[in-house]
Amino acid sequence: MLKNKKNTLRILLDTSFILPTLGIDVAKKVLDGLRKLTQTRAEIFYSRFSILESLWIAARLIKNFTFDIKASLTVLKASCKVEDTTV
Repeated sequence: MLKNKKNTLRILLDTSFILPTLGIDVAKKVLDGLRKLTQTRAEIFYSRFSILESLWIAARLIKNFTFDIKASLTVLKASCKVEDTTV
């Protein structure tokens, strides 16, 4: 973490960057962006509304039988153990 909080880059993730954590396919550009984020020294934030939107997308995919809910539940359970840094 950078010593000076004022100079720390802060990034708010869009819903499309949250979808891969639920096992939902996204465009290659999004995945490339996520890879670049792992190389930055930035504070990463997400909105509760993006989580809600991600769940709506997952619900729609469940209806179409194109979503593995068991895999996503595993990810969600693991993410609940992470410190809450929502905006």
